[in-house]
Amino acid sequence: AKPGLDHEGVSSFNLTVQVTDPGSLSASATVTVNIDDVNEAPKNLTPAFGVGENFAQGQFVGRISSVDEDLLDSQERTYQVDSGDWCKKTSGVDSSGTRNNVPNCATFRLDSEGNLYVNKDSHVAETVPAEANHLVINQYLKVGEIYELMIKVTDSKQASRIEKVTVTTFEQNDPPSMGDRTIRAPENSHVSVQGRAVGNPITGTDADGDVLRYSIVGGNVA
Repeated sequence: AKPGLDHEGVSSFNLTVQVTDPGSLSASATVTVNIDDVNEAPKNLTPAFGVGENFAQGQFVGRISSVDEDLLDSQERTYQVDSGDWCKKTSGVDSSGTRNNVPNCATFRLDSEGNLYVNKDSHVAETVPAEANHLVINQYLKVGEIYELMIKVTDSKQASRIEKVTVTTFEQNDPPSMGDRTIRAPENSHVSVQGRAVGNPITGTDADGDVLRYSIVGGNVA
């Protein structure tokens, strides 16, 4: 199919038109056709992003961009999520949870400039004291989950378009875990304890099955 008229491509055509009578006499003239510039909606949004399974609330995912053929791509644009930002009402360590398209329930947050952030997290910061050394694990994001966000982009002359932006959750290394414990050791022993083990070995666990290393990072003073 032939492309349509495009001011940004060819803004005018100079046509030579000829008229001929029954005696084969003719005349010609030039007809100029100017293609008016009509404001067009932005297009070609960034098609895909990745989000880590452990991304915390407020963490930056990426910035959506677009192309506007009018005014040398100089028009300001605003972005908003039109649909597709489903979320789980409850978190879980497995893939449980129901997709819910309800008000005030969104896994992502998109600002008007196109910056995409994680919005939903299983961690409520106010309930965890700072001294707990708590590392946030986002139980709402699961490896392999795909969010097909329908994003609306609008230019400064109010021309808009909706395109799909896909966000896929990728796997990240999970931190090891280890609980607090108390070990008792005798004082003033007449037997040297240099190099001897104190109590049972301290062990941690790792969801990824990685080999763990241990070190003392504080409190090792006489």
